[in-house]
Amino acid sequence: MLENQLGPVRYIPAFDGVRALCITLVITFHVISSDRPWLDNVAKRGWCGVDVFFVLSGFLITWIVADEMDKSGTVNLPRFYARRALRLQPAYLSGLFGFALLLLLFDRERFYIIARELPFFLTYTINLAVALGFVAFPPYGHAWSLCIEEQFYLCWSWTLRRFGTRRCLRIALGVVSFVVVYRTALYAWLNWHHLAAASPRSLDRIYFGTDTRIDTILVGCAAALAMREPALQNVMKRIRDWPWLTAFAAVGLLVIFAWATGGASKGGWRSWRSATIGFTLMALATALVVIALHLQPESMLSRSLSWSPMVSVGKVSYGVYLFHWPVWSALARLTQLHAAGALKQEVAAFLIVWFASVTLAWIHFRVVETRFLWLRSKLEDRLKREPRPGGSHRATGIRI
Repeated sequence: MLENQLGPVRYIPAFDGVRALCITLVITFHVISSDRPWLDNVAKRGWCGVDVFFVLSGFLITWIVADEMDKSGTVNLPRFYARRALRLQPAYLSGLFGFALLLLLFDRERFYIIARELPFFLTYTINLAVALGFVAFPPYGHAWSLCIEEQFYLCWSWTLRRFGTRRCLRIALGVVSFVVVYRTALYAWLNWHHLAAASPRSLDRIYFGTDTRIDTILVGCAAALAMREPALQNVMKRIRDWPWLTAFAAVGLLVIFAWATGGASKGGWRSWRSATIGFTLMALATALVVIALHLQPESMLSRSLSWSPMVSVGKVSYGVYLFHWPVWSALARLTQLHAAGALKQEVAAFLIVWFASVTLAWIHFRVVETRFLWLRSKLEDRLKREPRPGGSHRATGIRI
């Protein structure tokens, strides 16, 4: 049985702090629409929070599955899919049908849109429908990122079981390299005569497509597998002992994100930078921060991100992501705040949406999701009592 030479697998509170920052960025992106250049320049970059979620998700899922493989020699796919469903489906369906009910009561036109496209939502393919131009970006369209993650869950666990962790490290790196070239070529083909000014349709194709975005998640997967690779343990130990690791990673992340999220035309928020190499560069910078937080849990950055209020928000960030758009839609309808307003209105709208979404997500977690997590724990208890080849099951300690 391969042992993790960097120490036991553990829960890392700083990861929840990262989630809290990311969901705040996403809410800023969706809510703030200012005619002040400095504020708009910050708010329109908030979409990068989703990319951080992608990397962190790939890292944690891969670590958990690889840990199970190290202990039992395989992956129990039905168990894995059941765990994912019990963790993710309750909040997703509550958000989707709750928002649809609101539209039925107050906005019939948009309700008919979401009802017509419900099959895409229920099959986690709304991102592909938007990317391929089958539908316009629909109400509750922010679920596109969840679709990519679900598609990833479906394939990656099987891939790890089929090929093993060592070969999957090479597979992940190979696919990431291929996607960078493929996405850049696709961008050039779709914008051949206007490379610096991409068409909105081409940006939709690249931003929402699984084939053009999966590299972001796979960078996180590769980071987890690299940390577990026996041949790289000495390298990881030297990196861990470098006192400036987290500072270097954080500064690098800010610089790369500032470049990759810039270059958009006036009024836009995407550009050739992200649509070519930007997504991958952002993922690599994020992966370095994730590795740094894992290796140096006592660093100043790790301790700052482990601040208990941030950790508390991070633990319900999935629900906040699902519920913040219905909350914002309701607030915008009640206040008629659909466009840029006074600065105090923008700030007030952001604070209301943030606090209301966090509160709603916390209530939903306590009232609804915990019941399904109880079912998941019962499933775990039953599986623990079953004999397993290659050793007994032990909990990983990582929350996902």
